[in-house]
Amino acid sequence: MDDYEVQKGENQHISTEQGALLNQAQGAPPLEAANALLNEELHNFKHGTQKGELHLGKPLACLMAAGVQAKEITITPKVLKEHLGKHGLAPDDLKGLAKAIQEPLVVYEWGKKLPSTVIVTELTIQDGRKIAIAIRLAKNGSRLNVNEVATVHGKTNSRLLEDFLKSTPEELGGEKLKWVEHKKVLDWLGLVPPKGTASLTNPALNSIAKVVKEFENPNTL
Repeated sequence: MDDYEVQKGENQHISTEQGALLNQAQGAPPLEAANALLNEELHNFKHGTQKGELHLGKPLACLMAAGVQAKEITITPKVLKEHLGKHGLAPDDLKGLAKAIQEPLVVYEWGKKLPSTVIVTELTIQDGRKIAIAIRLAKNGSRLNVNEVATVHGKTNSRLLEDFLKSTPEELGGEKLKWVEHKKVLDWLGLVPPKGTASLTNPALNSIAKVVKEFENPNTL
């Protein structure tokens, strides 16, 4: 990871790799235990021996700064089976997800009546798709349940980009976008203008790029 200078301040903008940096700066515990537990549960699920929910750990500093507040994040075998089949995924594709969600590529809110928080991770499968999950706070308010596991493409067929295009720049910057690794997201979604040009030719994409660039990640340092 590159080194970045960080200064304390409220709602401060940090360059890139903000999630890992924020977790590290707040003394976040090692994620190996959470990863090991989820990987073991995925193994059990694969072989039909998993009993009960699978656990993705509790939100750490980065997710908490993005507004994800709960004692733990879980997913039921039923939801997992449904969405693995829907997106052509195998249980092994999700190994490492417990750590990946703690250092997200982007976090945003989607849906009006029953909004979910979408976490796009850098966990990538062989064909280049990245793993994303949608989570919703359980009725008791103490944990977050994963209600969808999906995959998203970057420049070619991005669900994330489609979601952003459905939002106005005001909604995206003011309400929906919660966390973003600026440079990585701009590169991944193809929102970087060609060399020698100041902006993209597509006005909608140009508006999204502007919002992403100017969005200030919340910071709890």
